[in-house]
Amino acid sequence: MAAAAEDDATWDRAISAATKATSAPKILTLDAAVKSSTGRLLSAALIGRFAASLQEFSVTGAALSSLMGLPCLPTLWRLSFPDNRLSGPAALAAVAEACGATLRHHDLGNNSFAEVEELAPLTRVGVELLDLYQCPVTKVKGLKHLDGADAEGNERLEMDDDEDDEEDNEKGDEREGWGEVQLLAFSIADELFMRSKLFRSLLADSLDGFLPLAIGFRRANPLPPPTTSAALLRKATVQALERWHHLFGAHYRQLRLAVEYLKESARVQFSGLRATVDARAAHETRMQEIYAGKVEQLRENLASIKAEIRSTIDEIRNGLEIICAEHKKVEGYYVDDEEEIASLLMRSIRTASLMAGEWVPETQENEAVFDALREAHRLLVSNHLVTVQEWITVLVRDHCSELGLDLDNFHMR
Repeated sequence: MAAAAEDDATWDRAISAATKATSAPKILTLDAAVKSSTGRLLSAALIGRFAASLQEFSVTGAALSSLMGLPCLPTLWRLSFPDNRLSGPAALAAVAEACGATLRHHDLGNNSFAEVEELAPLTRVGVELLDLYQCPVTKVKGLKHLDGADAEGNERLEMDDDEDDEEDNEKGDEREGWGEVQLLAFSIADELFMRSKLFRSLLADSLDGFLPLAIGFRRANPLPPPTTSAALLRKATVQALERWHHLFGAHYRQLRLAVEYLKESARVQFSGLRATVDARAAHETRMQEIYAGKVEQLRENLASIKAEIRSTIDEIRNGLEIICAEHKKVEGYYVDDEEEIASLLMRSIRTASLMAGEWVPETQENEAVFDALREAHRLLVSNHLVTVQEWITVLVRDHCSELGLDLDNFHMR
């Protein structure tokens, strides 16, 4: 019971991460997210809450040996359980009972179904596409005809043997040199992946079809000849995946799941992945410490910084008030009688002064005040403004939210 409860808790966390708080998901993908210690599927209550909306459900590499308890899923049309330990008619009977009326695509690749009789429950449902890749029931080596007919019901003729040999030779000739083509195509894809965000998004959604062609981890789809090109392609793909995972793994969940699947299920060796993950964790820890130190320094120095900025602003305000007051005194002392302004030049100077409005000229009397204003302005722009911008950069980083920093405590009063 304890193991089952622990499994359910792990399943629940995986579902929360996959649905991202969506209450009615149409697609639920739990590939390589859970390793069941009991071999059973998640409880009916966990998956049953999405029964009305769920259309596609996938659980890959979870070590499942039973599907008992699968709830009724009336809208499900695609169900995938590859790379598990399922076998026997009981598992498929549970599928037929839960979603037999709507199920059209069922993926059971790399499970343990060994006899055709085990698939009998699926005869009662409307499955149009059944994937049994790498299941023992399909491993009849070299079988092309059964009971004198091929898979399409065509009767086998004596000349078929010679024709098959010729077709195999032609296919071999056609595939010769494809390895160089795929290697070149992958190099182009790698370059685009590093440069284009749109291409990264598109390729991340198509990794399930892209990676078998680039790594060749499925026996049914080996890498094309020549052997040297195939080896180079596989090596380049593994190295590129390590680099992609290091640079973009935090932003693309499909990429993380693909790397995890290749490690656990396909047994692909990523020699530098552990070192990359450790280096990233060390870097994040170090940056977190730096940001925490800067925030603590801001807490300690904020009061003095505010006082210095306020003092500079007050100095500028007082200087402007002094200049304006002196200018108004001089401006108010003029002869209002037009007749006394006989000179046309003096009249023009007076009119220009009145039109200048708030513009205050610098004179010998106010030269000291202007110098003080210029110095205060320089200090405000080159020192205080730079300091404020640096602190804003620190405060808006995501790391500061993890420190519990209350930005309301830092607004200027």
